[in-house]
Amino acid sequence: LPDIYDMGFLPYSNNPDLQEEIYYLARSLRVNLSEFKESSENRRVSKKIVEMNPDFEVLPIGNFDVNEARFVSFCMEFAEQRFSESISEERLKYILNNPSISHIFRFTLNADEAGYVVAIVENGALHYWFAFFSLDYQTYSLGKWMMFSVIKWAAENGLNHVYLGTCYGEKSLYKVRDFKGLSFFDGNQWNKDMKL
Repeated sequence: LPDIYDMGFLPYSNNPDLQEEIYYLARSLRVNLSEFKESSENRRVSKKIVEMNPDFEVLPIGNFDVNEARFVSFCMEFAEQRFSESISEERLKYILNNPSISHIFRFTLNADEAGYVVAIVENGALHYWFAFFSLDYQTYSLGKWMMFSVIKWAAENGLNHVYLGTCYGEKSLYKVRDFKGLSFFDGNQWNKDMKL
């Protein structure tokens, strides 16, 4: 999988009827962890959320039931409010049962359920595939803090790259502004020109 990601491909999940894993070429973003360091925005978000006693744990997929009704409901509620395209429960379960998913990052604020990241971790690479979080904590920039926390965890655990998905629309540009060590796949190679 790291070789597939390195060539600019991401997993395709729009067709729950597919039996095989399919990858597609995309303008994806990745963080080179040898160049990653905290930005002022990362520090600002961390300082803001600290009063909520944030914490997270990294769970191997074998230790987490992705089909548990309450978890699926949590993810569906977030998806209905935040995804640009509606997602069916069938497609969500198709995504959550992808055989390449290796870990779930579970986040809490004041020991209460706050969010989850569905991740693929293999041979020095981490794909931050889907994030779901409680919108009750939007004033704390919970989504940004979760992404920063996963990237920092990957750096501290000796990984090489974190793949952050695509960057096509305005809503994705926060990824470009908030994290150091970024490049995007321009169709031929990894390009560090963030202005472009």
